[in-house]
Amino acid sequence: MKLIYITQHFSSKSGLTRPYEISKHLKKLGWEILVVCGENQDDVTDIAVKTTRTKYNQKYGFVKRVLSFVHYMLKSILLALKEKDVDAVYASSPPITVGIAGALVAKMKHRSFIFEVRDVWPDAPIQLGFIQNRSLKKIMIRIERWLYKAADQIIVLSPAMEKNLVKKGVDVKKITVISNFAHLDRFRKWGTWMRESKWKNSIPN
Repeated sequence: MKLIYITQHFSSKSGLTRPYEISKHLKKLGWEILVVCGENQDDVTDIAVKTTRTKYNQKYGFVKRVLSFVHYMLKSILLALKEKDVDAVYASSPPITVGIAGALVAKMKHRSFIFEVRDVWPDAPIQLGFIQNRSLKKIMIRIERWLYKAADQIIVLSPAMEKNLVKKGVDVKKITVISNFAHLDRFRKWGTWMRESKWKNSIPN
């Protein structure tokens, strides 16, 4: 079973490590995983990765961010379509353009489309004031609705996000909540070190 994992941001060490951890888990379950990302930030070698060489920085302005998103979307589609014997396509947003890439690749390959919504777009950028043009808002909302309809399964990170999608008319049977997670063993090691160090008097038992 082969899965194409489309995610613009991919890291194994810092920041957004969720796609990497999910890829590792699916690989253990027997899936063949190919990640299509903007940049392989940590030179990951235990997961098959193809990059679009898309530059992105949180300091980019709105226009530069949009150009980065579109560049990744177009190149990720081209890279994914070259893959053979694909059984499913998994796209992890934001940005919403990642979802567009996943939906189109799945449709052209006639395969299942799993859409992971890590941040509800376009709600987030609209509420933050990044998108103010009324026409653009309407276009983004239509794209969002189309993605939910195109997806065979939708994954969200919290019950509140699930409720948000249900209010928008998404069938609850289509939605699965997989909460954000953490390496608890690392926190336990940190806690043990703190208790055994000079800071132990300030750490509650």
